[in-house]
Amino acid sequence: MELKYLVPKAETFGELEFAGVGEKITRRVNGKQILKGTKVKLFSMKQVGEIEVVIPPTVTLNLNYEDKVQLVNPVLTAVGRAQGDRGTIDWTCNVDNIIYLGGK
Repeated sequence: MELKYLVPKAETFGELEFAGVGEKITRRVNGKQILKGTKVKLFSMKQVGEIEVVIPPTVTLNLNYEDKVQLVNPVLTAVGRAQGDRGTIDWTCNVDNIIYLGGK
């Protein structure tokens, strides 16, 4: 089961700062590796720590550490998995872009 909805940015994340670029997300399609997105690490004041969001492969970032940023159209996806009599949920936050708001 998959659940998708837009995220109220300010209430969910608060002020965001760029922390760094994470791993590339690739998938094998017809024997070729295709880039599906890139994980970006951000500091979130509301989530008290670091969060990861996924940007599309068409987006290029030119940000410095701790630059203030804003997410464009964040969408949370939850995937539930049953494991015996327990379950887990994996959350992914996909965004269309990340906008630079200012330096430190």
